[in-house]
Amino acid sequence: FPSTCPGRPAPATRIRHRPRIVSVGHLTRVKNHRCLIESLALLSRQGLNIEAEIFGVGPLRRELEAEATALGVAHLVVFRGFVSHWWEQTDANLFVLTSLREGLCMAALEAMWAGIPVVAPRIGGLADYGSEKTMAVLPDLRPETVATAISAAIERPRLAAERAARARLLIREGW
Repeated sequence: FPSTCPGRPAPATRIRHRPRIVSVGHLTRVKNHRCLIESLALLSRQGLNIEAEIFGVGPLRRELEAEATALGVAHLVVFRGFVSHWWEQTDANLFVLTSLREGLCMAALEAMWAGIPVVAPRIGGLADYGSEKTMAVLPDLRPETVATAISAAIERPRLAAERAARARLLIREGW
């Protein structure tokens, strides 16, 4: 990423009363945002109300909004549409990828470059630059697994910050 792109504030300045996650991707079945919404519903039932921002456009937007409403978490999910330089427009504590398939996965690279802790499966290009050292690795994409990984990252912010710092260094050095 060009060195002229501004970074994000240091993690300590992003602390919120209610944790916020971010997801970025075309709103299609392959990007699997439904899994993220189901994970939020599970966390909400456990008493963990975590907000989510979903950046992207696509044919499933209305369906995903309806799913969030049906699961009782519509008030916790904001659909932001397409936003260039999305990482500058969020104060999220965590980036979550629930995609079924990826190529290089630019959104995860952007999150890592911006210093946002990442939770994602090691699929596509993520297998080249994502590891337990640089992100929380999802062994599968069941909503329960994703909810557990989100909860663990929120409950262990120091570990999430350490992974994010290693990921940012890796990306800045051109992995």
